[in-house]
Amino acid sequence: MRSSAVTSLSLGMLLLASASASAQDRVYHLNGTLADANGGPSLATLDGSLGASGFTFGFNEGLSLTGVVGSTYTIAMRFRFDEVSAYRRIIDFKDRASDNGPYVLNGAANFFPIITGPTAPYLPNQLGLTIFTRDGAGLFSAYFAGALQYSFLDAGNEGVRSVNTVRFFQDDLSVGGEASAGFVNYIATWNNALTQQQVAAFIPGAPTSTVPEPASFVLVGAGMLVAGLVHRRKRTT
Repeated sequence: MRSSAVTSLSLGMLLLASASASAQDRVYHLNGTLADANGGPSLATLDGSLGASGFTFGFNEGLSLTGVVGSTYTIAMRFRFDEVSAYRRIIDFKDRASDNGPYVLNGAANFFPIITGPTAPYLPNQLGLTIFTRDGAGLFSAYFAGALQYSFLDAGNEGVRSVNTVRFFQDDLSVGGEASAGFVNYIATWNNALTQQQVAAFIPGAPTSTVPEPASFVLVGAGMLVAGLVHRRKRTT
């Protein structure tokens, strides 16, 4: 009886560990459709052209997403800009009413007016994976090709949407003109903030492209330990 109870406990812990692993909530492959691969809300165009392999946008054109991104999130985007000089808007969280937010600035990752990354990994007409995370404490982080570009405490909620919609690649109306034409072929969102280790391990499009949260590793380890104890008990009784 005790062995059976312990076995059930170990299985339950393993299932809980599996359930806590991060997975994309919304995935947009942009392969001829703006639909979410998981059946959620579709992207909407802000002018531009959808093709079989991605979405091409002109200057101050792009995409929008409604009803998905909250205050804690991860957003992954594989895109390229035709131009990376000066300021080029990546995401607008404030319904085009604020100049603040994520940009490419002379090839570097920038969150105006707060912080700029130390290097300039963005090159014109070169696809790359950008990931933004904002955790429950308000820590906002930006990554390019898995490498951290900057991180800051978003005490002013500049990285939180003011309405139910976020816009990609279209600049605000308060200053305007800080955009670039380009191309995007992948957008994904999560309702939690991936860790730096998860971002580094992330491969767009892979069936299991994220790693468990640290708590999951603890649960998996505990489950394996209990299972091992059960196995040893069976061998010695």
